[in-house]
Amino acid sequence: MPNCRPSYLYVKTSEQFAASCAGERERAGIRVLEERDVVIQRLNQDEPGQLGKLTRRMAEAGVNIEVLYSDHEHRLILVVDKIEEARAVAEAWTEEREARRTASTNNDAQNGDTQ
Repeated sequence: MPNCRPSYLYVKTSEQFAASCAGERERAGIRVLEERDVVIQRLNQDEPGQLGKLTRRMAEAGVNIEVLYSDHEHRLILVVDKIEEARAVAEAWTEEREARRTASTNNDAQNGDTQ
């Protein structure tokens, strides 16, 4: 038998969906080792460097990002070691993004831009 290493799969799902799949997982021999909350964050796709800026803020808050991936709805999924700290960073990030968007919209309106 070849040298086999364990494989890991990280999945973001709802509690309802996870519960409905429990029997299928067992029949397939898939063990759930751990369930964890995640941080879900949407970045501004039109602004370069968003991922770097967000991950730097997480690091500055003492948050270690263990897994990071994007879902099919263009959202960033973060599995972190300090969920509450990460949520605080994500909430502040979202509030700042919304404030910049509002300011930009107001500036456009004042300058007569109607896009």
